[in-house]
Amino acid sequence: MSREKKDKPRQVSQASATLASLALVAVAPVHAAELPSLLARVGLSVEKADHAMRRLDYVERSVDEQRNEAGKALHRVEKERRVIQSEGKRRQEIVSVVQDGHDLTAPTRLAAMGKQMDDEAGPSPLMPDEQKKYTFSPMPTDAATPGWVHLAFKPRDAHASDLLVGEAWIDPSTGFLRRLRFQPADETAPQKMDVTVEYGQLTPDCALQSKMEATIEPRVEPVRQRLHSQVSYHFDVKSP
Repeated sequence: MSREKKDKPRQVSQASATLASLALVAVAPVHAAELPSLLARVGLSVEKADHAMRRLDYVERSVDEQRNEAGKALHRVEKERRVIQSEGKRRQEIVSVVQDGHDLTAPTRLAAMGKQMDDEAGPSPLMPDEQKKYTFSPMPTDAATPGWVHLAFKPRDAHASDLLVGEAWIDPSTGFLRRLRFQPADETAPQKMDVTVEYGQLTPDCALQSKMEATIEPRVEPVRQRLHSQVSYHFDVKSP
């Protein structure tokens, strides 16, 4: 038998060992026994982030586009506003609004004057009181964020159409939620929605929401237009 043929089984064995080690690296670094503790930690940090968002002033910049099937923007609205918290109430100051190249800042300010802001989103599935409504399972890690724990979640009750289904990325070293992607669990809703939220502004107690990207499109054919939204947030962590 030639040396080349003798070495071939060894090369195959080494290749198998390498693939096996890569597979181990790709598995989420959390075991089932550790999951309750991790969820408890992230629940506390998400709760603190929610309280901070209701207490801190922040600047919000958004770009909303109505796109056709090819992804071309048919209409575009760019908006910047400052959200101010005072005595448990939220109000907004419109900085600028531009729609399809037209400055609509003045009429938008007039329309928003004196109006109190309502809460714009429901509770996170990672909030302590919400976690009991969901099941969480480990997923493979992402190559771009190998140190984060990647979890999938879905409603415990398969008929709970008012809840969400999606994925969460958690930094286990801090217990902070760093990314959340979700869509409504109700697959019969007239619209499909896909939302990704990044938590990139770090504080000692939590990670605050820094970016959001959402796509909304109707389920009914043959309508192909969709709404695409990108929002960035910057919190004033020095606010009282």
